[in-house]
Amino acid sequence: MHACFLGIDVGTQGVRVVLLDECGHPTGSSEQAFLLTTSSREEQSPAMWWDAVQECLRAVMEQVRHRVDPALVKAISVTSTSGTVIPLDANNEPLHHALMALDEFLVGVDAAQLQHGVAHRSFDQNGQVSTGVHRNHGLANRHA
Repeated sequence: MHACFLGIDVGTQGVRVVLLDECGHPTGSSEQAFLLTTSSREEQSPAMWWDAVQECLRAVMEQVRHRVDPALVKAISVTSTSGTVIPLDANNEPLHHALMALDEFLVGVDAAQLQHGVAHRSFDQNGQVSTGVHRNHGLANRHA
């Protein structure tokens, strides 16, 4: 084998890792489901993700240890759930759980409030959350 490539997918329900040879054929794979709660579609722990990624990477490399030299991994591709936000501190450590695309923080925000404003969620340096609506002031039109 001349080269191989790692793919890492962090999805809403779990992590999947695959090692492909240079022709795109899988040579090893692993997946780990998350322990989901009723709030998992809104928030998830980045630490849980990282632990699962590391476990899957170890499992894949263990599967191929007699066939693949780790130095042959030429590229790594990582994908994650869409619309996910993780607020980070100055050291790139999470301040809060990841906010998932299905986060319902807008529930209860009056549609009239949104007509001329933009809903937001903010975090302070301690990870405390605040939500609200800011007046647009024409900013949305600048990006049109």
